Amino acid sequence: MANQKISTLPAAVALVGSELIELVQGGANVKASIDFLKQASITKYALSGLTTGTYTDNALPGLYDYAIDYDTTTGDIELDGWVAQRDGQIVTHSNIGANLLKIGVNLGAAANRLRANAGPLVVLQNDSLTMQYIAAISRWIVV
Repeated sequence: MANQKISTLPAAVALVGSELIELVQGGANVKASIDFLKQASITKYALSGLTTGTYTDNALPGLYDYAIDYDTTTGDIELDGWVAQRDGQIVTHSNIGANLLKIGVNLGAAANRLRANAGPLVVLQNDSLTMQYIAAISRWIVV
């Protein structure tokens, strides 16, 4: 069966998630489960613990896409740069407090910057801003 063409294999039935598929990673053959791949595509939610102040080169905890709420009740929060974990990573920043959430433009380490015309971009209460990391330009862009 190892020499059989994919087109001649029987069709799969409903997947349960534990099935393994072969991948090439860093030039080596590796295996991954369907569940593992599915987890990488799920947007993770987080409530930020940041308080009033300016934060630079913010680390994202993993490869996932994120939806992050910031509570600005105690004062403005400014975010200047994010450390992307993968090409194409998407992060949505939402303001759930009464003060301003400011998204810095062209601030932080070069590869962590948000590319935009002028800034900071201001996110008002109950509004959001979504950005995506593009490795080819080493920048985040607003989407």
